[in-house]
Amino acid sequence: MDNAIQVAAERMLNLTVDVDVITAHDKMLMASCDRTSEINFAHSKGIEKGIKKGVKKEKLLIAKNLISEGSSTEFIQKIKGLDLNTIEALRMKL
Repeated sequence: MDNAIQVAAERMLNLTVDVDVITAHDKMLMASCDRTSEINFAHSKGIEKGIKKGVKKEKLLIAKNLISEGSSTEFIQKIKGLDLNTIEALRMKL
């Protein structure tokens, strides 16, 4: 076996039994996993927030359409679950 390869193989063997190297590698791996988890959590929260925003926007659009069709504030509140102030604010904008 080539001497350089033999030296490299011996160094690699020494690294695999060095507790400090293994500990450092494990910490680096855990940090990487933690970061991946944080990114995945933030991503799912962003999606959840976007969905909620879209649902609210749709409720307001439907309420505007109901107002345009002459529906009462009480009816819109019952159907869409919006508070009276929100519905009245929409009426003022139309």
